[in-house]
Amino acid sequence: MVNAKMTCGRFGLIPDEMGRLLLAKRTDGRWSLPGSKFDQEYGWAGCSVESVTVGEVRKKTGLDVFFADHRPVGEYPTIEHTDIAITYLCRVISGNLSSSSKALILRFVTPAEAM
Repeated sequence: MVNAKMTCGRFGLIPDEMGRLLLAKRTDGRWSLPGSKFDQEYGWAGCSVESVTVGEVRKKTGLDVFFADHRPVGEYPTIEHTDIAITYLCRVISGNLSSSSKALILRFVTPAEAM
């Protein structure tokens, strides 16, 4: 029996003024929405869902965002099936888009390009 630990990720769906969506190229070479796993090991114990999501987006992208809607726009299992990713619609308040050690490339893409 596999003893896998379940984690939950919080991610921001961040459109620009042209309706394109922000994607981040991770260190494993995959593209994803900006965000991260959310569990006690990552130092977010006792924090709200919004503060975790907003904080992770800021760390990964340099952008300050707010929740445009507090209802998730998507919930899905990850490819490893040990995680669930919950996505929230966010809007940019301020900041400058800048890559990080965990988001090597940041790019706005059309929904068709994201598929």
